[in-house]
Amino acid sequence: MGPRKWLAWLTSPVGAASLVGVLVFGAGFLLLYVLRTYFAPLTQLEMEHVSWDMVNAAVLTLLVAPALYHLVLRRLHASETRLGQANAALLEALAALRVHEAHLALIHDHASCPLFMLEVEADDRLRFASVNRNFLETTGLMPERLAGALLEEIVPAAAMGVVLKKYREARATGEPVSWEASANYPAGRKTGVVTIAPVFGADGRCTQLVGTVHDMTELRASERKLLHQTQLYVALSECNEAIVRYSSEQALLREICHIAVESGGVKLAWIGQVDPHSGACRVVANTGGHSDEFLDGLQVSVAGNSPLVVDMAMLAAREDRPVWHEDFPGDARDAGWHQRVARFDLGSAAVLPLRRNGIPTEMLVLFSHAADAFEPATRQLLVQMAANISFALDNFAREAARRKALDELRESEQRYRCLIEQSIAGVYLIQDGRMRYVNPRMAEMLGYTTAELIDQEPLLIVAEKDRGAVAENIRVRLEGNVDQISYAFTAACKDGHEIEVGAHGATASFHGRPAIVGLMQDITGKVHAERLAKQHLAELEAAFMSTVRVATNLSELRDAYTQGHSHRVGEIAVAIGAELGFDERRQQGLQVAGSLHDIGKISIPLQTLTTLEPLTNDQWELVRQHPQTGYEILQGIELPWPVAMVAWQHHERMDGSGYPQGLSGEAILLESRIVMVADVVESMASRRPYRSELGITRALAEIERGRGSLFDAEVVDACLRLFRQNGYALSA
Repeated sequence: MGPRKWLAWLTSPVGAASLVGVLVFGAGFLLLYVLRTYFAPLTQLEMEHVSWDMVNAAVLTLLVAPALYHLVLRRLHASETRLGQANAALLEALAALRVHEAHLALIHDHASCPLFMLEVEADDRLRFASVNRNFLETTGLMPERLAGALLEEIVPAAAMGVVLKKYREARATGEPVSWEASANYPAGRKTGVVTIAPVFGADGRCTQLVGTVHDMTELRASERKLLHQTQLYVALSECNEAIVRYSSEQALLREICHIAVESGGVKLAWIGQVDPHSGACRVVANTGGHSDEFLDGLQVSVAGNSPLVVDMAMLAAREDRPVWHEDFPGDARDAGWHQRVARFDLGSAAVLPLRRNGIPTEMLVLFSHAADAFEPATRQLLVQMAANISFALDNFAREAARRKALDELRESEQRYRCLIEQSIAGVYLIQDGRMRYVNPRMAEMLGYTTAELIDQEPLLIVAEKDRGAVAENIRVRLEGNVDQISYAFTAACKDGHEIEVGAHGATASFHGRPAIVGLMQDITGKVHAERLAKQHLAELEAAFMSTVRVATNLSELRDAYTQGHSHRVGEIAVAIGAELGFDERRQQGLQVAGSLHDIGKISIPLQTLTTLEPLTNDQWELVRQHPQTGYEILQGIELPWPVAMVAWQHHERMDGSGYPQGLSGEAILLESRIVMVADVVESMASRRPYRSELGITRALAEIERGRGSLFDAEVVDACLRLFRQNGYALSA
């Protein structure tokens, strides 16, 4: 072998063991030599034993050393090698762990959602261990406020019960637990989904909670905003329905408040009517939780100084514009008002003027529990709602009948759009001259099945007398002349009998072609009820006129000379009213007013009424008081005509020379001016205790002489035409 191989062999475990054996053997012989040389006294036998022992030791060393190496040293060497490798791997893993920890810390601190860690103490109290930057920014809490703080010191007491319940649930299941929570923080009110995960120690005890918060504040705010706008769209729709449906102004105003609260999402609504003279705002309708209690003792005037919402009403009335208040709790103008709105959990308000003929006469006041509830889109909807209500107030009387009919149809269309099959009204679709769809209610109404009516001509269900009108209504809609029509007709049922129905149809597009979608209702009962109502009204009017005649006769029984006077004055007044263009209802009022104009004479002594002698001053003063007495008798009776005013004014004159008030010109009611002329004509043409009748010619000459000065010129002209041209004559 060459030197390199010898060196390699010597450095190997076997070579090293052999070398050790040779060295031990050499050392043995050297020791033997020393003993022989310096310890001669040893016997030969002892030296031989020593020599063989040394030889045996050397041989044993040469044989055993490699075996020991292979059995022990090599394994120790292998273990050392593996330990070194494990140590290196451990150091590498520790370095990777430090890098991972740094990465986790970076992720924790810059995570896009709030993160927090809670230490669980022995008594189950939770203490903040760490939070990330996003947590601090979201809540607005300062790091020093959170450092080592107990959770119960940060979270409101009302929410701690839920937190502890969720902690126990996570601890029991060992799984993360999530829930949605809301709380007030320095950064504002926050809503989020909280998730906590338990961390367990070696002993199995929950030692930490790791949590995240998914901030839902903006999402929930958007949802609330969308919900609020949706509610207002529904309220606007229902408000429009109410405008069409209600024929009573008071009922409509109450319904507007009800819709605003029940469908519009506001907490309290009321409508105040403004007195044009005093400026006082009287509540005429209100709805909402504890609204009566809220309004109790609240003095509202658009002419005075009052806190917050009243200031708003004053501004809305004076400047004729909507006024908004978005944050009651943040307004420090009036502590007393603060207490009131806080008591009823009110956060914002809106005041919108309602107009009649362009002048604000009512105020619609809305309250919401949330601050900033009336954002721009909401304001636009509310302004539109106020405009619609104002339009209704302007056109109430003229549109009452039409609104009622449209209400019945629109209510069915709006409320049961998604439940057509269960609708209480008939629903139909006409296209290409055929009924392409009818709902079960319409078929039931007419005694058919739906299958029997599908693809039939619409005129099949129309009575013969109304077919022309119905066909024309269908034609003008399909040709685009009108968008929608409401009408009534007589329908022909399958079994031959007829019913009265109301229909409302509008043009639409079905499968890209023109069609008519409509509603139909059986109004037979309604028509019958209207007929009965008219009959009942006529009977009541007849009974009332009989009562008027009785009252008149009782008054005139005291004076035989004036018997029939009041009745004839009423007849003349009615004839003059007809000549002036009064409608039948107003003429009826003239009949009643003329019949009762002298009822105040019941207070005059009979001797004064029937005396043939000139009246004394005292007697004349009693006579002059009978208009006032008549007014006092009649003013407490609720009548649709100004009967009491006519009794009070029928002795007034246009130039102010009459009695008892000395009124003149337009201050005297037109009805009073008519009865005034009729009274003079009848009195002069009839006999009196103190004179004979003067005749109609002198009576007409008298009112003609006073035309424009004592009597109204138009009334006098109408009376003269009545007698001189139309041949009118006094009744007996």
